[in-house]
Amino acid sequence: MTDQKTSHQEGSHLVEFEYANFDKNFKTTRLLGSGASGRVFLGEFSNLPACAKVGVRHDVNNTFNREKYNNLQVNGAGGSPVLLGSCTDYPVLIFSLCQGQTLDEVVENLFVFSPTKSISIFLPIAEGLAEVHSRGIIHNDIKVDNVLLEKNFDGSYTSHFIDFGLSRVEGGHLTLHSNPNDSHYAPELFKGLPCTPASDIYSLGVMISDVQNCFDNLWPPGVKRLCKQMLSRNPQHRPSLSKVIEVLRESLKELSLEVLSSSMADPTCHAKCV
Repeated sequence: MTDQKTSHQEGSHLVEFEYANFDKNFKTTRLLGSGASGRVFLGEFSNLPACAKVGVRHDVNNTFNREKYNNLQVNGAGGSPVLLGSCTDYPVLIFSLCQGQTLDEVVENLFVFSPTKSISIFLPIAEGLAEVHSRGIIHNDIKVDNVLLEKNFDGSYTSHFIDFGLSRVEGGHLTLHSNPNDSHYAPELFKGLPCTPASDIYSLGVMISDVQNCFDNLWPPGVKRLCKQMLSRNPQHRPSLSKVIEVLRESLKELSLEVLSSSMADPTCHAKCV
């Protein structure tokens, strides 16, 4: 690589170079997607699989600078991508590649989808989000497209939070203009109120609520109450992430005991209940 300089943030190594050298540094494989401010490409950077987010024009530079700063602050917490490179004269950010599937893809590929399996998926998401918040950053765009789930060898999942384009430092402000009804965004964000962990808790509650509708009365009462609290219009009435994690862990434990008890009583039940 040429015309580079390296910055350091919490042990990360950020390579910076001029846009004229982008094609020399990032070997593009294909387009992954596009949005209002930029396009995302899959490729290779420093001989490693990576993604490049390229701005559509110069005037999105402030947006990219904010995302750059916030990603450096998070620095991989919660399984988020690590910022590897950026351009000094044009909005370009290069991230490590996160493996996994979206929640919809995971559910679609499950042979059996049950309350137990559902909670075992949402628990690492909540735990990963707590790691992101521990770095002082609010994601503000928690939805199925921005949370990847990577399956581990033991059947559990690791969460990855991607796309920090709307993220803010805790206490910062985000301007939203779309209709707040039937939205995954926290309602207070449409009123110009500060971004807090409760903002992301609301969005997580929307995800859990959508899945909860699949099970009706099979969903544990504790999680039903939790989800209702997470969707409170008043951010002060929402539970903390530590409370969310606590309830999900306890509910998963209770459901696992019920499955074990049922399978011991009727061995044919195991395939139906897990």
